[in-house]
Amino acid sequence: MNNKKNNRIWIWMQENNLHKAVYTPNQQTLVVYNERDEIVLKRNGITTAQFTNLEAMFVSIGARRIDGRKEPFTYL
Repeated sequence: MNNKKNNRIWIWMQENNLHKAVYTPNQQTLVVYNERDEIVLKRNGITTAQFTNLEAMFVSIGARRIDGRKEPFTYL
């Protein structure tokens, strides 16, 4: 079962394009989407420790973490 409120969602701009990353902890899946909601990258088996490192990278590129219960693109 996919519990969306536990998902961690990050959004950022890269080369004038909006991206979002969604990490689903119970499935250990990270999916990165472009602004057209197309999958750019999908990785399975991402542990919590690995995602902690990814979160640090997201912060370093200026990504913003948003509430997992809302549609990400409504913030823009």
